[in-house]
Amino acid sequence: MSLDAFSNNASGAITVALGSEDTVITLPDDGSADRFADLSQGLMQRATLSNPAVPGQIEIVYITAKDGSNFTVKRNQEDTFAAVDWPAGTTLEARITAGMLRRFLRADDKGIFKTTGGEGGAGGTSFLVNTKVERDSRVVQLAGVQMLHRPGAALTTTFSAGRYFQDMNMSVESVGGSCFVELGDNIETWQAGQTYSGRVIVAPPTATGFNYLFEPLDPQFQYTRSAEDPGFDDSGYAIEAYNPDSSGEGEPVLTGQWLPLTIPLAVELNLPSVAAGVALTEVGFICYEYDATTAPVISIGLEADGDLVSAQALSGISGEKQIQRFAVTHSGALAGKIMFKVDTPATGRFYGRFYWRGMVFDQ
Repeated sequence: MSLDAFSNNASGAITVALGSEDTVITLPDDGSADRFADLSQGLMQRATLSNPAVPGQIEIVYITAKDGSNFTVKRNQEDTFAAVDWPAGTTLEARITAGMLRRFLRADDKGIFKTTGGEGGAGGTSFLVNTKVERDSRVVQLAGVQMLHRPGAALTTTFSAGRYFQDMNMSVESVGGSCFVELGDNIETWQAGQTYSGRVIVAPPTATGFNYLFEPLDPQFQYTRSAEDPGFDDSGYAIEAYNPDSSGEGEPVLTGQWLPLTIPLAVELNLPSVAAGVALTEVGFICYEYDATTAPVISIGLEADGDLVSAQALSGISGEKQIQRFAVTHSGALAGKIMFKVDTPATGRFYGRFYWRGMVFDQ
C-alpha cells in the first residue's frame, strides 16, 4: 500500500454522477480540488463519499492520482458498504478513517508500541519499537540490536596522538532469546476440535520426532482450532494452522503456523547477517510456567555442544517467572550462532525461553 498523504479541510461536491464501477471522481473548478493533498510522489489520500439523499450509506475511497479536478480512486475500501451509484452533489471529504489510525504508532495492552498491517485490522504486525520482530519481512525495528559499528577513527585534537573519541554505542549490551520451549515431559497431545492459544506446545497424535509450537499470525487472533490433524509429519518444516470458517460453509482461515521442535529439544539461534558476531557475557533460561518435580538438565554452546554450559541442571528455578543465569567466560571467536539443548527433561511442566546477553559487533 502507498503511504498516506494528508490535507486540512479538504471537501468538495462531485459534479458528475458516479456509477458503482466508475473510478474517476470530478470536482468543480472552484478550488475545492486544490484542498486535497499533492499525490505526485506516489502517495494516496483517504476520502469518504456521503450524501443525505442516500441515508445511512458511506463509501471510503483511496485517491491514488489527481489531474486538475479529476481524481482517480479505488472504490469501497476498508470494508465499507459495497460501491454504489452516487448522484451529482455528493460530498467527497478527507476524513479520519479506521484504516488510517491503524497505521499510526500506539501501545497494545502489553505496553508494546506498534502499528498493525492490513486494512480492517487484518494482517500481521508491520512496525514495532523495541520488541520482537514478527514474521513479516517488511518489519522495521527501532533501536533494535545495540551494535558496535565500525566508524572511522578521529583524534581528540589535531596533535594528540593516541587520544581518540569514545564510540558511545558501547554503552548498552544486547539481549536475544529463543522461541518458547517446553523443557519438561508434560506436553499434551493435539486433539481434534480443541482450541489452542498462541505459543502453546503440543505433541502430535502420531509420533514424528517433533513437538509443535503454535505461533499465531496476528497477536490479536491468538488461537487455532481444527477438526482434522494439521498434517504433522517428520519433514521438519512449518505446518500451516487453520480455523474453520465461522459459518461452516466457507474456506478455512489461516491463523498461524505449527513450528517443529526436535525431540530431544535442540534449538539453534542464528544472529543477523549484518553482525560479525556477539561477545557473550551471559546465557540462561527464563521460566514462565512451572509445575515440575525435577529440574531439567541443559547444555548451551557455540559450534560445539556444551562449550558454554555443559550438562547443568536448572535447579535454581523453583517456580514460574524465575530465571537461572550462567556467566560466560568463553574466549576466542565471536558467536555467530548459539545452540541450546535439553540433556534430560524435567518431570512435569517447565515452559519458557532460553536467552543470551552480550555485545554485538558489526560485520
